[in-house]
Amino acid sequence: IAQHNHPALSGHSLRSHMGVNHSSTHGTCIAVIRAATSTQFPGMAFGCDQIVMAQAGGTSTSMAGMNYIAGTGVPENVNYSFGNGTASTTDYASIDQFFDGAISTFGYMVSKSTGNGGFGSGSPTITHPAPAFNLMASANMDDFGTVSRTDDRITSSSSRGPTAAGRKKPDITAPGNNSMSTHPSGGFANIGGTSSASPHTGGGFVLLWEMGASDTKAGKAILLNTTDPMDDRQT
Repeated sequence: IAQHNHPALSGHSLRSHMGVNHSSTHGTCIAVIRAATSTQFPGMAFGCDQIVMAQAGGTSTSMAGMNYIAGTGVPENVNYSFGNGTASTTDYASIDQFFDGAISTFGYMVSKSTGNGGFGSGSPTITHPAPAFNLMASANMDDFGTVSRTDDRITSSSSRGPTAAGRKKPDITAPGNNSMSTHPSGGFANIGGTSSASPHTGGGFVLLWEMGASDTKAGKAILLNTTDPMDDRQT
């Protein structure tokens, strides 16, 4: 849950089922990457009017948070930069099914960080609920500070798929390495990792929504079909 009175989030209406007195470094950084009004480091979708936040945690905690967010009727995208255990043995866990159900029922996309478990030793290192069919699971991409895409690579720390049953995951990779975001204590901090990549994906989805791709399946198709190919060999 982000710090509600952070200057970089000014101009947005913020809602939370946990109150407003929160100063989480992680939550604040994620919210700022998505929607900061900072002129130095503007968020992906800085023009959004409202941000709804909920607590992530164990399965029951995250489910309750998602139910609260859905009940507000606000979201176009929900970002979940959290993991509920490594998905190395179960292809489609109950929490994966829950997230798929939420997306199907309420019509919003969920952007999910895959985790920072690296290549692993031949088994999946992605975290639940990344195996869900409907959401967008994001790997961490390093753009090396250049405009050109030719040198972009998935970082070695980014969790990998496929799912335990061999389905392709992650769905997409987005800038996460060396992502600068505002810190609750002031100034800027580099949070990095797939946690930073995920709100970039979600921000892109919000922008597509505002451009008219308000169908969840259509927005996902546009994002996936306009990407550059990249594989786990970092080529």
